[in-house]
Amino acid sequence: MILSKTFVFLSQGLMQGMVANLMMFLASPEPIDLTLTNQWLWEIIDEFVYQFQSFTQFRRSPRLNAEEVQYIKEHSYIWSVLSVLNVLYSLIEKSNINQQLQAYFNGENPEAVAGEFGKSPLYKMLGYFSLIALLRVHSMLGDYHLAVKVLENIDLHKNVSVNFDALRGKINNNILFCCRQCIAMCPLVKLLRTTTLDLLM
Repeated sequence: MILSKTFVFLSQGLMQGMVANLMMFLASPEPIDLTLTNQWLWEIIDEFVYQFQSFTQFRRSPRLNAEEVQYIKEHSYIWSVLSVLNVLYSLIEKSNINQQLQAYFNGENPEAVAGEFGKSPLYKMLGYFSLIALLRVHSMLGDYHLAVKVLENIDLHKNVSVNFDALRGKINNNILFCCRQCIAMCPLVKLLRTTTLDLLM
């Protein structure tokens, strides 16, 4: 029981810290002048979703006693689905990444639709990685239609006009795993580009 309670307290602190740090990027009235490698940005978003997934599994553990279950019920905000989705969707919106991807694939200049924040590599890549994280979160939640819909502006044959060769394998494996799961669970999904579906099959 002490171990479980310790995990809850640590997870609560971790969640508040991660959300607070990500919200700092969102609350700023102008882009934060910070340079982080794409690897670090991916790790931040990936770890955010991993912690959410781990706590969700812990919360449903049959080994929790009645006191622990009650504590978790009273503190339902700890790694709540809404707070995780809010952070990811906010990063996507702030970066205008969907508009940039649409412009990129239409042969237009993504900078024209990027906005002040989307022109910053920090925000652009946080937005892009948040799209991939949303695919994962919606897959975990069983909303396969929405999971696949998140990918509608991502062409798996091309990557965003930013070099992240070191991450390509991790990102593509993440996308392909979730897409295969979505298509297997919901084979009628017709929301992906034909070329993307061809790649997945």
